[in-house]
Amino acid sequence: MKVFSGYLVAVLSATTVWGTEQIADCIIFEGKKSELITSWEYPSPLEIYCRAKGIGCSFGSDVDSTGNYRGHVATWELRDTVLYLKGVTIERRKNRPTEVKSAGEIAAAFETVEEVVPLSKVFPSMKVDAEKGVPAVWFTGMALVRTLGGLSWERRYEENAKEAYVFCSFEHGLSKKKTVLTRNEYFDAVKEFFDRRGTADPVKEGPIFEYSRYINSFERDEVDGEQVDATKDKVKPEGRQSAESEVEGRGR
Repeated sequence: MKVFSGYLVAVLSATTVWGTEQIADCIIFEGKKSELITSWEYPSPLEIYCRAKGIGCSFGSDVDSTGNYRGHVATWELRDTVLYLKGVTIERRKNRPTEVKSAGEIAAAFETVEEVVPLSKVFPSMKVDAEKGVPAVWFTGMALVRTLGGLSWERRYEENAKEAYVFCSFEHGLSKKKTVLTRNEYFDAVKEFFDRRGTADPVKEGPIFEYSRYINSFERDEVDGEQVDATKDKVKPEGRQSAESEVEGRGR
């Protein structure tokens, strides 16, 4: 299961490049903990918010990890058709009470501890519901959810024939469409998409095609050797106020 995200991005991305698989966000989907797939190739829903606001998304984390470039893990909940952000955690270094005798032992002098980031710090101008969190009214796009097929969150990396993949479309945080594929259906569809790409008859419909088109919509340009994406163009203010009202009504 650990090869999932890298394989997905390499197959669906127009650039077809490989990178370290990223730690997924957590989403409470149909009352159970599931994975909201994340990638280094395109921004997560919370990254979209942070980049549109021009703020960093590591929230003070001082632990660098190739498996978590965004620097945090978010917890979401799809509740009554509304996507809520319920929590954000980061990792911080904590000194161990041990003597550092050489450069090779510096890493051993630290341990990482999980730290909760208050949502009021992330969203100082938004009302935070103590139970539900913050409605993701800024997010219009797609998210891919991997359900765990009965496994606990702690066992989520185990091979699981009962897992499913849910392609979710959102408009200002409101769920508009969900397409569910079993594990076999998902990998068969990905294989077909890959096999037909570049032929006279490429896949032009279905959840794999739609998700590929979505993740490839985040164009990146090289600026002074660094990649800069166009995420700000993905967050548009129009319709936000009415969306907030609709979220408030549906989320009760």
